[in-house]
Amino acid sequence: MQPVDNTFSLPPFPYAVPEPPQQGMASHAVWFKTYAALETAACPYERGPMDLKLAHTRQVVDNARSICTSESMSDRETHACLLAALYHDVGRFLQYRIWKTFKDSQSQNHGLISAAILETCHVLQNEPDVASEVLDAVRWHNAPHLPKDMQDNVAAKVVRDADKIDILRVIDSHLSGPGPYEPTVILSLPDDPRLFSQRVIDCALNQSTASYGDLLSVNDFRLLLGSWVFALNYPSSRRMLASQGHVERLLAPLPQDIYGEAKKTILSALAKSQKAGA
Repeated sequence: MQPVDNTFSLPPFPYAVPEPPQQGMASHAVWFKTYAALETAACPYERGPMDLKLAHTRQVVDNARSICTSESMSDRETHACLLAALYHDVGRFLQYRIWKTFKDSQSQNHGLISAAILETCHVLQNEPDVASEVLDAVRWHNAPHLPKDMQDNVAAKVVRDADKIDILRVIDSHLSGPGPYEPTVILSLPDDPRLFSQRVIDCALNQSTASYGDLLSVNDFRLLLGSWVFALNYPSSRRMLASQGHVERLLAPLPQDIYGEAKKTILSALAKSQKAGA
């Protein structure tokens, strides 16, 4: 959900926030781990969703590193991308602790929460060369589209790709499992094959991506995730996605009479990405 503005006021923390990290990824990794542990300890709900976000963050950092390497990015660009990947979902822990959901429409935009945490806790104060770029990347990583004045923000584009690729992994793993579904993972959507969004289908047919607000069912969510192949910024991101098989598994159960042409459009684009990487 794209925010109306780009600010969010944090409520008071129920614990002492750790001191800002020093320059370099090692110090930031320690800060993030410490902060997440404090949030988890303060959370009155089950910790499974918190653990899920920790694993997701680690994989997004790995994805971002792979993209940076494949795209031959500079050391500065790579550092900005990895910081943005590490902190892109730092607001998810507070979001779940307060609202017991990862659904922004039922709480607050998690990109704004994450950016507010970085600002309030002075997390980037020792990274003057990349702080502004990283903060903007975190703030806008989950928006449907980047603002025009951010088209040159490499960190934002890389973290958006790295995030999407791992979300596909997470949802594929969840929906392919024995069940039952964890409601927070599937955005509390009903798993009813009679419900579908024509908007989500039309966007896939037009090789674009709908928004979470257009979703009516788990099947719509499957299709929207597959359509992310059209939203990736880098060739290496598309090759990575194509090589993992998550899209095919997510789309396989969709009813052919409702989603058939949209599935075909997505799978065709995926095949082209695979061929390009051969």
